[in-house]
Amino acid sequence: MKTIINSLIIAILLLSISFNIFMVTNYQTTCENIDTRRKADVLYKLWHKSLDWDWDGIACEDLPYNEE
Repeated sequence: MKTIINSLIIAILLLSISFNIFMVTNYQTTCENIDTRRKADVLYKLWHKSLDWDWDGIACEDLPYNEE
């Protein structure tokens, strides 16, 4: 039981570290670097809150909402 808990904690820590590395490498992500609002929505859900400049919950409102 102890090994399962330790494995779970290690997995959660590794996942947290990988998300933090992803956020640091994509810190310069702006609406000018993205071509569709679908990509902006995904990045906004991955904590790129700077994509929503007017704080209404919609990221990069000026981009077209194209399905790929």
